[in-house]
Amino acid sequence: KLNNVRRDDDATTRVVRQTTDAVCERWRTHEHAAADSWSDEQRSLAGLLVFHVGLWRAFGSKAFIQSLGFLHDLQSWNQETWRHVVETALACFQKGIPCFTDAYLPNRACSFAEGWAMRMCPDKSVALATARSLYEQVCQQHLCNLWQHRNEIAA
Repeated sequence: KLNNVRRDDDATTRVVRQTTDAVCERWRTHEHAAADSWSDEQRSLAGLLVFHVGLWRAFGSKAFIQSLGFLHDLQSWNQETWRHVVETALACFQKGIPCFTDAYLPNRACSFAEGWAMRMCPDKSVALATARSLYEQVCQQHLCNLWQHRNEIAA
């Protein structure tokens, strides 16, 4: 199977949709600056929506998306702000719940490493350190550029 032709109706997409419903409604009901433009609040919300969908898909599992939710007050993306994301992912990991999906790349490589740490690593401290490193790597290497360009993408 090369592609999920029903991706708009798969379980993970439904979770993403449910998690963003309130934000989308807030965007729709916000006053427009003009009939053909977005207000500052709408631009900000659109940027946050773009970023969150990228963040959730960088990990990819329904459980991670549900655990993290939508970070409404996110104002920056740095080691301080992504600590919550890493801790949320680690909480899932410690319950034996994968955060990465193996449905597509580059998540698949992370999924394999996470799975090894979760199920096969004999040393729990090494397993936890491996998971933490994977989650931090995604936050730092994969999401910093998305954060910087979220508003441009949304526009």
